[in-house]
Amino acid sequence: MRLFTPSLKQSTGGNVPSYPKHNAAVNWATKELGVTEHPPGSNRGKRVEWYQTFDDLAGGGYPWCVDFCLAAWAAGARRPLPWKTAGAHNFGDYAHRAGWTTKLENLVPGDLLDWWIGTGHFSMYVG
Repeated sequence: MRLFTPSLKQSTGGNVPSYPKHNAAVNWATKELGVTEHPPGSNRGKRVEWYQTFDDLAGGGYPWCVDFCLAAWAAGARRPLPWKTAGAHNFGDYAHRAGWTTKLENLVPGDLLDWWIGTGHFSMYVG
């Protein structure tokens, strides 16, 4: 598993950092809970296919875990992420090269995780 943070910490004037974009992405993602594929197992459905518009692939019907995270950051945080890939490891490679890696103990809700499971999986840390 690789861990990434979009590195958007803001100062609150004290010693406690604030992450308003991270919080907005998590809030948006939480409101999307319950979205399912139609038909089940198809990687399709009205909302799923909308998530898939956030990557650079044409069409739909492919795994959408990265797309969901891209949508959360673009639509929820109003901060589109710079890589428009649907591939978990592709995104992870881009983020690693950009220096977005972090340690597990430094995760902030809204950070992204590239899971080394099979061909890959991607998720958002929520706490």
